[in-house]
Amino acid sequence: MRILTDDRPSGPPPDVSVVIPVLDGIATLPALLEALRRQRGIGGVEIVAADSGSTDGSRELLAAHPLLLLDVERRAFGHGRTRNAAIAHTSAPYVVLLTQDAVPADDHLLRRLTD
Repeated sequence: MRILTDDRPSGPPPDVSVVIPVLDGIATLPALLEALRRQRGIGGVEIVAADSGSTDGSRELLAAHPLLLLDVERRAFGHGRTRNAAIAHTSAPYVVLLTQDAVPADDHLLRRLTD
């Protein structure tokens, strides 16, 4: 796994890191990223996306956002292994694992999970 881009915001450390494995998720990633940006009731949110060879524009979409984008060789992808490797790149005391199509229903999901 290698770092493609690291555009995480500077400033105070985040309260929550969100890890998202991605493969061709362009259909739902915009809504997911917007929903994470709207989260309330917590401090900073750090996003770590682990892309395993998307060819639908997902990688370019992710690279245009303030997050850490990791490259996972498709043949090296493993559900647990990939998530564990991505978690090693987080910096918040709490880590939330999502999938690319798990769009939060409201703006307080991360606060409720960390409470």
